[in-house]
Amino acid sequence: MLINLIEPDINKIITDKYDKEKTWQIGKVIMVSLIADQTKKNSENWYEMIIHVRVHDDEKDKELLDSLRIRIDIPNMYTRDKYKERNSDMKVTLITYEPWR
Repeated sequence: MLINLIEPDINKIITDKYDKEKTWQIGKVIMVSLIADQTKKNSENWYEMIIHVRVHDDEKDKELLDSLRIRIDIPNMYTRDKYKERNSDMKVTLITYEPWR
């Protein structure tokens, strides 16, 4: 379900990487971690994911394997209203994008 929620963001990341929209699919979710940074006055919580994606290169007619490390911020994740609020304004940020070897 999480993949379906972030699919448009992943598509934008891949499109930005290749300068055009590509056909792609999730190959494997390598890691999903909940990070809690309590070193600040207002602590931060987010998910970090590593995903391997298969990107089809139309010009070379071959599949490329890429690795994405992303950060997913969900502002109301640990608030009192987390179950009441429907629109959490989830934000996906690219940390690293590299070819998977």
